[in-house]
Order: sequence, then C-alpha cells, then structure tokens
Amino acid sequence: MQKSLAVHKGTWRLRLDEVSGSNARLWLLSHAVTTTLIPVLPYLFKAGDKVTERTGKQVAGEAWEWSKELWAKLRPKVEAKPAALEAAQGVAKTPDDPDAQAALRVQFRKLLTEDEALAGQVSQLIPSKLKKQSQRDLISS
Repeated sequence: MQKSLAVHKGTWRLRLDEVSGSNARLWLLSHAVTTTLIPVLPYLFKAGDKVTERTGKQVAGEAWEWSKELWAKLRPKVEAKPAALEAAQGVAKTPDDPDAQAALRVQFRKLLTEDEALAGQVSQLIPSKLKKQSQRDLISS
C-alpha cells in the first residue's frame, strides 16, 4: 500500500485513507503528541523553576499538567536518542519553525513505532478531542 502526500495550504498532509491500521494510528499519535508539546516544550525543558512553571501554566492552561505527564513518559526515550533530542531542542528554541516541527514529529513517530508499550501509554494520555483534531488536520480536503 502506497503512502500518499498532498500539498494543502503550503503544508504536507497525509491521506489517511491510503494508510492502513497501525501506520495511520502512529501518524495520528505522533501528530497529536507534537501538537500538544510544541507550545510548551520550551517550558518543559526548564520544568521545576517556579517562573517557568507559572509561564507554562499560562501558555498551556488546563493542558499544562497532562503535557508534563506526557513529556515525563517521552523524555527518557527522547534523551536516549540523539536525533530525537536534537529535534526536541530545535522545537524548544524555535517552536514556530515548521521544519523543526516536522523533524520532531518524525522522531516521535520513530520512538512510538519502536516501542508499542510506550505508544499505548502515550495514547492514553492524549485526550480523544486532540486525537480527533489531529485526524482532521492530517486529512487532505
């Protein structure tokens, strides 16, 4: 089965109807994880500092606590893989850079593909509302 990408509004979007089963699930999950962590990653790298915690809560609102929990699951795996750590640090430095975001998304997908148990744990942490939004974002219109 061939993966198909389409250009839509200047971004690459996966046509999920052409990707099967676990591949689609991992694409969605890596997208949801990336979407969740991009705005808070600069603060998560500095978590523990009172000012950083306060700023992270202001940026993420209700999502701050579960973003921290999500990052706590992913961080050891990210730090163990130099390419993943570099991608996460790149997004933390330049969160608006679409290339940095794509690199991080690819690294998350690789981590989740390599570790099904981690993928299951991460999937449980991502609210279903965000998973549905990620699916809508990834499908070409």
